[in-house]
Amino acid sequence: MASVKMRQCCGCMEKKNGKEMLRIVRTPEGDVRFDPTGRSSGRGTYVCRSGECIERAFKRKGITRTLHTDIDPQTAEELMKALTEEAADAKA
Repeated sequence: MASVKMRQCCGCMEKKNGKEMLRIVRTPEGDVRFDPTGRSSGRGTYVCRSGECIERAFKRKGITRTLHTDIDPQTAEELMKALTEEAADAKA
């Protein structure tokens, strides 16, 4: 029997099933991007599929703190757009 991997949201700090959350990864090359498969190599962090959690994760710098890297404004904007679209698609 497979165990459920619990992950903590970097926005609301609640623990949930990792498969139900959105993953952001810092690749070994240093790029930060949305990981829709949840399998990309690198240091990852998770956020709930909620616009509020996504906003909170950026506002409180939860993503940069967890990934141990700064995110330039353009990458942050692209990342926020991708996460928000994915969260909206999940609700539809």
